[in-house]
Amino acid sequence: MVVSGGFMEVSNNAVSVLTDTAETADEIDADAARADRDAAEKTMREFAMAPVEDAEATRERLESATARLQLASGR
Repeated sequence: MVVSGGFMEVSNNAVSVLTDTAETADEIDADAARADRDAAEKTMREFAMAPVEDAEATRERLESATARLQLASGR
């Protein structure tokens, strides 16, 4: 499963995960994830000289798309 956003809590040998999104490999549209990754990479190039904070959302989008593609491809 690939998750994005949210947080994890460990208490009394139990783990709770609250996340914004969670997908299994079967739920991922690899073509859409690839297009999202490519668009995020293009936007990151445009942010090359911008402050780090300005590119944060795009960086998160890039990381999410990359994780989705890795899960979909079985890596």
